[in-house]
Amino acid sequence: MILWARRLRILLAAVVVLVAALAFGLGESWGERFAPVLASSQAVPSLLRLIATGSLLTGLSLLAILVGTLLAGRWYCSVLCPLGILQDVVRRLGRFFVPLRKRQDRNGRHASVRHALRISLLVAVAVSATAGSLVLLNLLDPYSIFGRSTAGLLRPLALLVQHGLASLLEKADIFALSGAPPVLIAWGTVGGIALFLALPVLLALFRGRLYCNSICPVGAILSALARFSPLRIRTKDGACIGCGKCAKKCRADCISLTPGERKARVNASECVLCLDCIACCPTHALEYGSGPRIPLAQ
Repeated sequence: MILWARRLRILLAAVVVLVAALAFGLGESWGERFAPVLASSQAVPSLLRLIATGSLLTGLSLLAILVGTLLAGRWYCSVLCPLGILQDVVRRLGRFFVPLRKRQDRNGRHASVRHALRISLLVAVAVSATAGSLVLLNLLDPYSIFGRSTAGLLRPLALLVQHGLASLLEKADIFALSGAPPVLIAWGTVGGIALFLALPVLLALFRGRLYCNSICPVGAILSALARFSPLRIRTKDGACIGCGKCAKKCRADCISLTPGERKARVNASECVLCLDCIACCPTHALEYGSGPRIPLAQ
């Protein structure tokens, strides 16, 4: 059954990232139709709308995200966050160009560093927002990054394709696409957006979900809640042989092997519930269900 859950997760994630890309990339009717729906399912836009309106009704989606994470883990990160899904796509495509990285954090040596960095950045965002500036929040918010990137990169590309097709059709005396305004692209802005997007993309290419577990303010809040979630990926007693396949497969670097037993342990606070580890385990030692809390640094 867990394999079906994994396939459903992949399907829902594909729908979310495709709709988000079309809404921001094409704009106009697509954006007007789907952008409000997407924003209502995202953590930061829901929080900002709650602060702006003061209506608890507008914060119901945010409450659902927080309570869902507290009870069942970080499904939001693997199903609803478009930037997180984009990182997964980059990581998978990168396997054809970049050799699989070696597992270097087997005993959780870097977990405390990631934890300290994300808490520090979260505090900085909170202090900045309290002081009246949302610049840092908008710079680090995954939904804002995805929206700016797709709007700034896909729209110019779509316009270039449209005008290219219009020119070709005009040569054949077909003027169905004619009459569009000339393409004016601010290449400096496009370059700046591309450079900013390069951070999560390059991190995803070489280190998976490192952005989500080190920099993202939403990830910092959700990781704190997921630590106490009763539902998590846990290891069955006596079933793990310590082969390390799950640790190598993990996109969030949240699986460590205990030094003595060589038993796989999953850090629930950093796990984004992609379910890849369960699918690749040769002894079916991992399962998603209720289990004991795991220390943050494990």
